Parts: sequence; C-alpha cells; structure tokens
Amino acid sequence: MKPLIACRQVLGVDTYRATNEQAQLVTLAMRSYGHLLKDGTPTVHHFSFDQFADAIEANYSVTAPQTAAIVSTLREVHSLQ
Repeated sequence: MKPLIACRQVLGVDTYRATNEQAQLVTLAMRSYGHLLKDGTPTVHHFSFDQFADAIEANYSVTAPQTAAIVSTLREVHSLQ
C-alpha cells in the first residue's frame, strides 16, 4: 500500500491505519520532510511509509531525536497497513 501521493509540489495522503498520535507524527513528517517526495513533475507518484522513512534516513541524521521518532513512527504505521 502506498498512501502518500506527490504531484508537482503538492503532497497528499490517502486513508491509512494509525493511532491519533501516529497520525500527528505522519502530519509532522509530511510538513518537515515532504519536500523529499516532491520532484516538481506533473506525474503522480505514490509512496509507502517505508519509502518515506528511507528517504528521510538517506538525507537526515537519525541521531537527532525528532528525526529518529518520525522514522520509527513511519515504519510502525507502514506495518499497520
């Protein structure tokens, strides 16, 4: 399942399973790191939460507590789908 959607400079998310706390962190991740999914093209791209976590890990240090928490939560949410 790939509920994260990127097209041009717009991000969206389809329905997914998560707790309220997890959903809040997904929203924070989209706001803070969503630029990693945008490529500016008119093509619609779909991403899994795991792919999003991989993109964050490839570009940011997970030794930062906030980044580590977001990556961990994205992987947890991925496992719920």
